[in-house]
Amino acid sequence: MKATLGAGLSSLQGKLGNLCAKVINGRQQLGRLSVPYAVSGEDPSADQVATRVEYLRVLAKWNTLTASQKTAYDVLGEPSGWSGWNYLLHIGIPKYPNRGLSWSTISPDIVESYVRCGETLGNGVVLIGTGNSGKVFKSLDYGATWGTAVIPPGSSLTNSMLLVSPTRLVAGGGYTGQLWTSDNQGASWTYRGNPLGNGVITILWQDHLLSVYAIRENHTRIVKSTNLGTTWGLLGNSGFTGNPYGICNTGVAGHYVAGVSNGHINRSTDNCITWVDIQPLGSETAVYCVKSLGNGVILAGTNPLGQIWKSVDYGLTWTFKQRLGVLTRVITIADLGYGVAIATGLPRQRIYRTVDYGDTWTLAADLSAYDQGLYLQYLGNGKAIFGGSGAKRIGISSSAE
Repeated sequence: MKATLGAGLSSLQGKLGNLCAKVINGRQQLGRLSVPYAVSGEDPSADQVATRVEYLRVLAKWNTLTASQKTAYDVLGEPSGWSGWNYLLHIGIPKYPNRGLSWSTISPDIVESYVRCGETLGNGVVLIGTGNSGKVFKSLDYGATWGTAVIPPGSSLTNSMLLVSPTRLVAGGGYTGQLWTSDNQGASWTYRGNPLGNGVITILWQDHLLSVYAIRENHTRIVKSTNLGTTWGLLGNSGFTGNPYGICNTGVAGHYVAGVSNGHINRSTDNCITWVDIQPLGSETAVYCVKSLGNGVILAGTNPLGQIWKSVDYGLTWTFKQRLGVLTRVITIADLGYGVAIATGLPRQRIYRTVDYGDTWTLAADLSAYDQGLYLQYLGNGKAIFGGSGAKRIGISSSAE
């Protein structure tokens, strides 16, 4: 009996060893990922990796696997409870606890009044969108230097940008809801209409089936594109209790949360068609941003007390965590991976940082005593970028990888 059990165990270990080798080989073929997240047994979500280019690369790999191959990855999940998707993303990825800890400002030849959005295309290529003329600037060295500006047709304000395929960008802006696409890393842009109506900030996101969504922060009308932003149609959504300021996937396919203008969290479980009210975040009058950190953890930033709230159950319940110093409005949160995240807002260009999935926060940088922080993003290779208004518009953070 012992000999039989021993032989069986040896056989199982051999099979697992072979599977590990195949997994690692597949991981190496994907290229090095910086920060990645789980979807806990569900389909992968665009909100659960630090950079879009990495997400799209891994999603393409994931979609080539059979159901049995995906299940096989589950067996290797580490730590316990991660899905196969999560494990695939984490293979060979160490933790970098110093991400976002130190910052320096740069003075590029960018005369616009503020930096509102951006996107990383991988290998140091970064684009940023600005106001008040809508110029888009490009860097080839992780934001250290910036090239000549390009203005999307008719833009007076470029305030959102999203990589929706390895070769296509979608951007939103203007005061009448314009949308554009670029297929050459921002060198030129094609106008795709203005289906969103008047407003200031455009919110863009994408589901795991690669459909793209857009909404204006002062509207409840969502438009959807099934061809990577070439054409758009109205999504018959309803149920918002206020105008959305931020939307993110919860980590479950088709499930989203929105922070809205009456200080509440709304939630959808049918790919943004219908929304229900979840709860108010204390006495706050607006929820300006929501960000998934993976495994059901979502953070929210509020106004007028600059608070951070946290959900650990995919957006069903929320708990107050901390007020961020002098901030009265938390405008954006960026995920740097493994529980490290950064946040900024107004007044002042202050960056706050957490290393425990949003439970506690400390001041990481005070870049300016004036103006405000508007944009944060992880760029890969240990670098993050800050964008704001006023004289010191860009900050860069670096940590050894």
